[in-house]
Amino acid sequence: MPRFNSPSDVQAHFYRAIEVGDAKAMMQVWSVDEPVVCIHPGAPRLDDIQLIAESWEQILAEGAKLRFKLSDEHCMENPMLAVCTARVDISLDDEWIDTLLTTNVYHNTVNGWHMVVHHASPDPSFDETENLDELLEIEEDQDDDQVVLH
Repeated sequence: MPRFNSPSDVQAHFYRAIEVGDAKAMMQVWSVDEPVVCIHPGAPRLDDIQLIAESWEQILAEGAKLRFKLSDEHCMENPMLAVCTARVDISLDDEWIDTLLTTNVYHNTVNGWHMVVHHASPDPSFDETENLDELLEIEEDQDDDQVVLH
């Protein structure tokens, strides 16, 4: 198993593994010593390393040669933990197919940095809504004045 010396090393290996369709390389980024969580777009939460491995094997078995362009990258990092977010444009055969928002969490252990959380969701298009209020419907609960976001 490779040793990752930084969160950016793990992230680069993660996206490269997807681009080349290598499930084994994909699983090298994941921690085997810590609790892990993976949430694919529109899919249920996976919190078992075996289920995560099976999900990536299924995704990568389709053989699509995806390419990723990351932008708006932000990483909050301390010596033990890093939380990195990004907007990810995905293309297939040089044609854009989707944009996702991702959050990846990396933990630094005696074995180097490894992924403990991957969460990806569709990037909501503000072009299709007139304003943010349409995207986030805000309701007030009349009984206890709590604000509920949908």
